[in-house]
Order: sequence, then C-alpha cells, then structure tokens
Amino acid sequence: EETFTAEEMEIIKAAEEAEKKGGKRALDAWRDAVNKMPDKAYPRNHLKELYAAANKWSNVVDLLKDQLKNIDDSDIDTKEAVHWELVALYRDQLRQPGLVVTTLAALEKAIEGVVEASRLL
Repeated sequence: EETFTAEEMEIIKAAEEAEKKGGKRALDAWRDAVNKMPDKAYPRNHLKELYAAANKWSNVVDLLKDQLKNIDDSDIDTKEAVHWELVALYRDQLRQPGLVVTTLAALEKAIEGVVEASRLL
C-alpha cells in the first residue's frame, strides 16, 4: 500500500480533476504527477492505463523505460517484470521483433549473476 504526503495528494487530486475534463489535459496532468513522484506506482500506472486506452503504445514504452531507471538495482523481480512488459508491448502492440531481442538481452544482463539465466526460459 502506497502512502502519499498531503502535497502528493494535491497533485493526484489535480490530475483526477483534469481527467474528468478529458482530453490532452488529463494526460498532461498525470504526466506531471509521474514527474513529481517518480518512485510512486499509482500515478505511473494510471498514466499507463490512459496511454493504453488511447493506443499510445510508444508512450507506454517510454513510461516503462523511465520506470526502469528508477528501480533499485537490488529489486530484480520488479526489473524483470518491467522488462517482460516491454517485451509484450514490442511483440504484440508495436510489432518490433528487433526490440524484443534487445529487451531480452537487457533483461539477461540485468539479472546476470543474481539469478539463474534459465529463469528467462
């Protein structure tokens, strides 16, 4: 369960209000929330849902790549989950087989020496 400061709750409420109005303002407000709270899952996941609903798959990829930068190196399970989510997007939505391979190689490197590579199979 995530906790938020009063200031963070104000940012979330502002994003929710912008979302009620719809359009580009909703995306901008949630993007702002993610930028101000890069370690929080709720605003990131909500923005990801909005992008997916609008078929903005490249934006979802960018969001996930940014998330990878903020994941602690010791959090292998989360890194692995995000990499697999990227693989699915590249394979199913963006139809980019080269990026599937690149992402799998990055995943292998991320878990190297920490867990068995056979876990990827």
